[in-house]
Amino acid sequence: MGWVNLNIREKIQLTGICLFLLTLPYNREINQLFLVLFLLSSAPCINRSSWQRNKKAIFIFTAIFGIVLLSCLYDPDLTLALKKVEIKLALLLVPFIFGASYTPSNYKNDAIWIAFITGVCSALLYLLVYFIIHMRGLHLPVSQWLKQQYLNHQYSKPIDIHAGFFSCYVSLCLFALISFLFKKSDRFIRTGILLLMALCLISLFLLTSRSVLILTFGCLLCFTPFVLKRVSWYASATFGLAAAGLIYFFMTRSNYFEERFTGELNKDVKLSQLTHAVEDHSNDLKGSILKNDGTRIERWVASMELIKKRPLLGYGAGQEKPQLWKKYEELGLTVSLEQHYDSHNQFISYTITSGILGLIAFVVLLVFAFIHAFRARSFLYITFLILVTGTCLIDTFLEVNKGVFFFAFFNVFLYMTSPVSPKARPAGQEGLLVPFHRP
Repeated sequence: MGWVNLNIREKIQLTGICLFLLTLPYNREINQLFLVLFLLSSAPCINRSSWQRNKKAIFIFTAIFGIVLLSCLYDPDLTLALKKVEIKLALLLVPFIFGASYTPSNYKNDAIWIAFITGVCSALLYLLVYFIIHMRGLHLPVSQWLKQQYLNHQYSKPIDIHAGFFSCYVSLCLFALISFLFKKSDRFIRTGILLLMALCLISLFLLTSRSVLILTFGCLLCFTPFVLKRVSWYASATFGLAAAGLIYFFMTRSNYFEERFTGELNKDVKLSQLTHAVEDHSNDLKGSILKNDGTRIERWVASMELIKKRPLLGYGAGQEKPQLWKKYEELGLTVSLEQHYDSHNQFISYTITSGILGLIAFVVLLVFAFIHAFRARSFLYITFLILVTGTCLIDTFLEVNKGVFFFAFFNVFLYMTSPVSPKARPAGQEGLLVPFHRP
């Protein structure tokens, strides 16, 4: 089934989706405009069969938005609450409109992945070229390029996107490329895919998102047995050596990279202090954590203090930051207060704003998605959920547009293209259960 076999409504919808994904890593306002166009182009395609097939998932995926909307009713600042609703609106519209209108097929699915890969890799190429030109302009030797002031958020700054969130895009792009690698037999195409995979791996190290790098390599190790069944041992060994070489290069050439994955990580969660306090049976566990150094665990302690006071309903859709800032001041956490930090944990964030109902709705969403992904043996969907869940544990991924748009679209898309039973597959969807399968 190719382009000529699509009807006019499917062509318009597919064009809208591809334009949205091509602009996903770039300017928020432009990407938001293309999201609206994508939804408008999808609305005429709504059909009974798609709705019946996906209605259970649609209700589960949109429940969290309903809870957020409900928490607006008792938010003392309605303006702040409505701003949060606006940011999260994609969590309602994408599942309802896209989930009830998209009919999967190999051709359309591949076109969507190619659009996403093109958008991400074009952004990565731009950032890499910008980085090299900038470093050469500073007349620094190559040995000085991998320093803190040039990596992480500074590296992604030219396209104005959070390094951690963008790393999720890059990691999913990497796994999508691996999927294509095992479906293509043409040597020229496979060489191009390998080059794009190398670009993704290098960029992940330059973005230096701890959680995404750890999760990415963890997923790669878990999927190795499946990969080895489909490729020759020397191809797997080559890829493994290349990845190991990158790790060795960045660990030996960049003091910042080594410090970020050892000293900074320990400082952020204060693992040594926690271990020491537990081993000594200290009664002043909170006192050993709250050192006013702006670490994540301090924000989590402050967040838990808030949750204890209003666990059932929370404080309202827009009250996470205002309530946390008051708590920071009360606990003397001036560094976190000056930086205007939120909780940096999506599970905690929903509990603060919407109480236990918000937390349950979000957990149920993830559990439902994980069960479906495992039953379908969809490694792309499993990887996506691992990346999102891991990021949500250390950041408020669904409190900004770039996180909401990414999650809302791919959660629904991967659900629809990962049927549990071969009998449930729409025509033209052969070989989608296992992305490493070569048709």
